Amino acid sequence: MPRDNLFLETLTLALGMIITYGPVIALILARKRLGALKTATALVIWGTIIPTFEHASFSIYGSRTIASVPGHGLHLHYHFFMAGIFTLVAGIMIAIVAATKLRQGQQTGWFAILIALLIGGGFELSGAGGTLFHGFPPSWVMGLVIYAYPLAWASALVISYRPVFENKEKSHERP
Repeated sequence: MPRDNLFLETLTLALGMIITYGPVIALILARKRLGALKTATALVIWGTIIPTFEHASFSIYGSRTIASVPGHGLHLHYHFFMAGIFTLVAGIMIAIVAATKLRQGQQTGWFAILIALLIGGGFELSGAGGTLFHGFPPSWVMGLVIYAYPLAWASALVISYRPVFENKEKSHERP
């Protein structure tokens, strides 16, 4: 591999990691100042933006550059498919779940995020059974940036657990 390409790939990876994981880490560190439910809401929203942008941008980039490279057609189709899926997920997640249910401390919001993490994150991490080039570890080092969203969603679940579930248990106690 030419040295110029290695430098550019390393720089691109570093920038991608800062852009995707930086806000997750910053929100986790600021959770006491922001409050658990506001932090969890922001993590869910950020975690929804990451795969939507990654899959859509790769689809656009890939349709112009790698569509004719042998063996990459299936990978490119996967990105088109996931871009569509995450557009739907993003709308539902941001509009209904994160901005209302979780921020209000409702258990239905917490469980909706858990289900989205298990299905969306599980599908992403498994790489659809290894047939679509994703999975862990990724087939390309830049692929690491996509895994910021499962971290964001899992962090949102952990941070919001106490406010969502402990308040409900106390409200059911008799005075």
